Amino acid sequence: MPFESDRWRPCRKPHILSDPTAKRLLCITIGCVLAGVCTYLASVTILSVIGAGIRPTACATQDCVQHALILLGTLNTSADPCVDFHAYVCGNDSQASRQASENLLYIKHIFPRISSLQSSPYRSEAAEVLSFNALQSCLNGVVGASAGPFVEFMAARKMPWPATDANRHLEVIDIFDILLDLAVNWRVGLWFDVTLYKKKDGPSTIVVGEPGALVLQRMEQLSRLDHPLYRDLVKEVSLYLSNGSVELSSSNIEEFASRRNGCALCAAIVAFR
Repeated sequence: MPFESDRWRPCRKPHILSDPTAKRLLCITIGCVLAGVCTYLASVTILSVIGAGIRPTACATQDCVQHALILLGTLNTSADPCVDFHAYVCGNDSQASRQASENLLYIKHIFPRISSLQSSPYRSEAAEVLSFNALQSCLNGVVGASAGPFVEFMAARKMPWPATDANRHLEVIDIFDILLDLAVNWRVGLWFDVTLYKKKDGPSTIVVGEPGALVLQRMEQLSRLDHPLYRDLVKEVSLYLSNGSVELSSSNIEEFASRRNGCALCAAIVAFR
């Protein structure tokens, strides 16, 4: 006969696993979760392997592709980037042929923005107007146009180059007069630069100083040219100044180089001093 206290003892509930149906549902749930995790991991692994061989599309527009081709055209893959990185990045000979398309790309995308800034109501400085007009005049220039104004300048100074007529009478050229004309009227300071400073309370001052950094850098670049590159450059300049009518021969260029390396200019400068 049970004790009196046993009647008030709570009955123990059956465990969930003791029910066959609940046990079966739990196993199915755990299996589905594990299968989902395995499927996800397998999908990530497969996509990473497939995606490793696919290059993502960085350029989606034609302009971007064109700009990428321009950059690719400057590479010189025959150069060793570990030895000369500049030659590898900018050493391709086709760089000059791509300059026109690069300028057109610049004009198409950059110039309208500059134009909108120029028409801004906050613009009031005259220097900004002059700078914009100079840029607009430069961009509106025809690519490959002849150097008519500079040819006229050379003719006025009795400089026949690149003409090679040996029977033509050559007059004495005042070197200082030419350099001064270039510095003042053409803003080309080859050996010296001329600057005019205006004062509100006092006379204006003319300062003769050293050429600018751009001219010095260009001179340094030209001094590094070897004989074939220098010969090609002289040919291009002669064709440009003569509008394609004068193509110097190798002997003409050698004579020009010997005169350049001679002491004719040095003697003229020393005599002027």
